[in-house]
Amino acid sequence: MKADQFKVVWATAADRLEADRALLEKLGEKDVQPFAVVGNAPADLKDTDTAAVVFLPPGVAAGLDAEGEKVMQAVLAAGIPACAALRSDLADRAAFERHKVRLVKIAREAARPFAEEKRHGEILARLDLGDVLEEFSTPEKFKDPPLYKTGLADLDEVLGGGLREGVYVLQGIPGGGKTALSLYIAGSILKGNQDARVLYHSLEMSRRQIAAKVLARLAFDLAGEIKDEISAAMEPLDKEAFADKHAPKELDWQTPSRLCALAAQEYGERVQREALDEFVSWGSRFLVAYRGAYPDGCGFPGINRLADIGGIVAGNGPAPVVFVDYLQLITPPKDYQGERRDVVGYNSSMLEQMAHTLRTPVVVLSSMNRASVRDAQEGKTVGFAAKESGDVDYNADAILSIVDVLDGVGQDAKPLVLEQDENDHRRGKVVEIQVAKNRTGRTTHKGTHPRLDWLTAWGVYETRHEAPRIKAPWEK
Repeated sequence: MKADQFKVVWATAADRLEADRALLEKLGEKDVQPFAVVGNAPADLKDTDTAAVVFLPPGVAAGLDAEGEKVMQAVLAAGIPACAALRSDLADRAAFERHKVRLVKIAREAARPFAEEKRHGEILARLDLGDVLEEFSTPEKFKDPPLYKTGLADLDEVLGGGLREGVYVLQGIPGGGKTALSLYIAGSILKGNQDARVLYHSLEMSRRQIAAKVLARLAFDLAGEIKDEISAAMEPLDKEAFADKHAPKELDWQTPSRLCALAAQEYGERVQREALDEFVSWGSRFLVAYRGAYPDGCGFPGINRLADIGGIVAGNGPAPVVFVDYLQLITPPKDYQGERRDVVGYNSSMLEQMAHTLRTPVVVLSSMNRASVRDAQEGKTVGFAAKESGDVDYNADAILSIVDVLDGVGQDAKPLVLEQDENDHRRGKVVEIQVAKNRTGRTTHKGTHPRLDWLTAWGVYETRHEAPRIKAPWEK
């Protein structure tokens, strides 16, 4: 261990301060403090690379006096390595660095029992259920935990009211609408709860692309509201046709010339302005972390970085609802020793820990394994299907699979597209959300999966009420 890898604070009696400071300055050491300073403010010394060395009284070969012993115990109790030293240890300038290394090693060994005792106390405190029992005993003193509606009534009903503390795995085939649905839910949370915040980790798309997707959905909703204000005689178009004429889609938002062209329409400028105004009104409640924006590095961020950012955001206001797009792109921490095939499982367990530490929902997008993709393409119910690790299924509080509703059977089956008029409006398809696991609600089976119309051009989902839901055997 090199001497320049750590910092040493030298503590001495007040009547020896000047003499000891002169001694150590000759050796290149300047941080010499009297006992009163070091002993009264040990918290100021806290640093992983800091140790304190307390000088024995002059002429004493072993043992601190009462004042020195008090300083030593205060520093060690604060978790700072400390030891005592003779001035003669420092007399040889050539051997000073070697003596310094030895003293720090002794100090760290002395601090070990104090650190263990403190750690054990913290563990025991966390095992006690007193705080939980107090909440159960006096419920009138506590607020209900946050519950966030997804904006899709049928899905909220299955989930037991909406999203709550825990991990929600949202899985689907590539291009199956995972990102679109997650952003739809994120927007619904922000629109439906003025105190809610969203932290969206986008490991695949840029912040500009994310903003464009959200704005497309807002523009569609606003176009519908404007359409309702206009008499049928003035604008005899249905909602989708009106939006198609006046509302910018995702690519339009990223193309200035298209935005200008749409703004030239009679209602186009109003749609754009009101969509932007609503987005801006969310302010710091909608935060997007793109992988290129993470400090000190490039590429995909590790699970520890995601947890750090979540903690920073939660420390600056209400804990955010966290979205991660997507699981298979998260890298392990630098000190991870497991096999690559276990990385996804490890990261999913860390996401579970994040959810319970922040006490918030964590929605993590995931690819499906190949067998489940085949099942989905064949119209079968998808079970536990996370790609690369079965641990994901065990760590999740709920598993939601986005699956195309098929028109036909067997090899002739094709995704059920939305009905279109002669103007090619209502573009999209019908999907269903299969819930294979749910700790706070119910699971679904064939005939009970919530079905949604997915309007692909705007990233909008709407609950499809096409027939009475088939009740499960246990339902009345």
